[in-house]
Amino acid sequence: MKRQMLEIKHKLAALLAQLNEGLVERDEAMKLALLSLLAGENILLVGPPGTAKSLISRQVAKALKDDDKEGSSHFEYLLTKFSTPEEIFGPLSISKLKEDRFERNTAGYLPSAQVAFLDEIFKASSSILNALLTILNERIYHNGAAVQKVPLRSLIAASNELPTGQEELGALYDRFLLRSFVDYVSEDNLHKLFTLGNSEHLEHLASLKLGELAELDKQVTSVQLPELIQETILDIWKKHNELFKEDRREGLSDRRLVKVLHLLKVSALTNDRDEVDLSDLMLLRYCLWNHIDNKGKVTTLIHDILRPFSQVSSKNNYDKAYYSQIIPINNSGIASRDKSIGIISGLEGKGTEDDPILIKNFHDFGRLEEKGVGEMGYYFRQIDDIDLAVLKTFPVIEFKGGYDGNGFKIQGRGKNEAIFNNILPGSVIKNLHVIDCSLSNNSTGSDISFCKVGQTMFLNGASDCKITGCVIIGSLANQSLNKSKISNCYIRGRSIGDDYPKLSVLVDSCDVMDCLFYIDNCDYGKRSNGGVAHTCKNSMVERCFITGKFTIPSSINIYSMSAGFTANTENNKIKNCALGVVSTNADRFYGFCFSHSTTELLGNVSVGTNKFSAPDDIINGRPVDGARFNQGLLQHSLGWDFENIWQWNDQANSPRLQSVGLMAANNPIGEQTPASDKIDLLLQQINANLWV
Repeated sequence: MKRQMLEIKHKLAALLAQLNEGLVERDEAMKLALLSLLAGENILLVGPPGTAKSLISRQVAKALKDDDKEGSSHFEYLLTKFSTPEEIFGPLSISKLKEDRFERNTAGYLPSAQVAFLDEIFKASSSILNALLTILNERIYHNGAAVQKVPLRSLIAASNELPTGQEELGALYDRFLLRSFVDYVSEDNLHKLFTLGNSEHLEHLASLKLGELAELDKQVTSVQLPELIQETILDIWKKHNELFKEDRREGLSDRRLVKVLHLLKVSALTNDRDEVDLSDLMLLRYCLWNHIDNKGKVTTLIHDILRPFSQVSSKNNYDKAYYSQIIPINNSGIASRDKSIGIISGLEGKGTEDDPILIKNFHDFGRLEEKGVGEMGYYFRQIDDIDLAVLKTFPVIEFKGGYDGNGFKIQGRGKNEAIFNNILPGSVIKNLHVIDCSLSNNSTGSDISFCKVGQTMFLNGASDCKITGCVIIGSLANQSLNKSKISNCYIRGRSIGDDYPKLSVLVDSCDVMDCLFYIDNCDYGKRSNGGVAHTCKNSMVERCFITGKFTIPSSINIYSMSAGFTANTENNKIKNCALGVVSTNADRFYGFCFSHSTTELLGNVSVGTNKFSAPDDIINGRPVDGARFNQGLLQHSLGWDFENIWQWNDQANSPRLQSVGLMAANNPIGEQTPASDKIDLLLQQINANLWV
């Protein structure tokens, strides 16, 4: 299905080029009109007469083909204050009137159209307006006593002016998610109008079929909204409300937020991505203004919020967007280069750091199962997303060497299985995005950095490992974590199968520094448990943040205890850590551990609203009033590094790591990239996005 989305992206790029033939300075409006069709949304084009607004509608309608017909049904009408419902919804049915039924013959009118254009939309009479509201939002038309589903995919409306002081039109206006201002051609481009072709007679126009749109509708539900994107959207919403708190015209409805999220997912999917990225948020500048005077303010607000994400990528990072810019793409869509003599038959590359073996697809990846490939210490670099979900059985890979995921994805089957069986001593894994599977069953003596793993990283355990800058859903290791160094990691959420503590059931002789543990309502199924480890011994834990909720199952109806960090502690040092808001249904709850007879606890703090079973500030951490729990406390009293590692999240009133996972790969902790050696991450994503 991924290949199908890539084909649709290519088709859309070709289609946009064709639709803009014979038009000048209408690229933006055409893109938004086509995107509204894909998303099943409505768009309003605002501007003076004679700016090709109706032509844009006709062009978009041509692009949609009914699977069983030559083209899609299109309805177009210019509204005036004298327009009647018959002109828009169809005449009354005489035969139905004879049966005492008030129904219209809607064939050929708006309720039968897949794409519609209504010019001067705000001149609609109240009788037309009331019927339009349900058509635009619910896609139903009340035809007398009958409720008729309409096939409308998108309504493109136009107006020379916006409704001002007419509250009865507010509900109609809110139904248009996308708004675009269409002005006259600028003086610099007026000369192009002399040589225009006829844009209404395009031959061999690329088309979208209704079946393709139905498939897109199914797949869009699986597109993810990463936490960074969610937080950024909430920040935009908050700043918008602050900016326009004195302007009643600029309220944002809940309906608009829901529709915006859907639009962003459609943008990501049609750009061949399975998650929303920063570039998609640029579309919000077309969704969050009501009055034309505020259009520029909204655009500035969004730019200001997204600007900090610019200039963060090192040119040496081979992420997907940058890789496609510096390495030519051949006709098959596969990155190509001067072929070196492969050290392994059928694979390209010598297996060194400078000339790694390239992994292009699941066939190449499966070769790692061969002992002479996967266990020889070679370096590998992935250069495209890989879908292992198509396989009936996973390869069993014993891996020794270097594997650079290069920011690309490996897709699993949503089962309790891993892409590697064992990661052997001396191995390096970095920059890999693992979805719907684990990284490995076991790992020994390996270095793993800047990875994003969609479920527990190690299904069994890890020993003598260094794990840096990773994002993990579930647990780091299910069973045991020994003699390992874990730093700058964000571990959260539930994984497949049983729930385990965020680090592991057993943590022995480890160093854990600057990590964030978010316990997402995990049910550990034990009478005594810890949120981060059940048992922790001989370990050093510094500058970590723990927050969230976990429960003792109702089936365990005997005396139960829980602790934010660990249930059983022996010979540890837990220093300068912070406990955010943590809740549990256990009978007894403790901050960091149950007792400290053999463990040293120094400088730890806890949000004052936490309720503990024993008033022991050593075990629970020194209580701090919520108003004083801030960056200054952690930075100056506990020594947290807010320049390079941590940042303060004002909205959540809690710390978070500056960059982890694939973002951290662009600029590793403690490694300063000169400004002259950077590329713009946000600009990269925008350049790769069809719609912005």
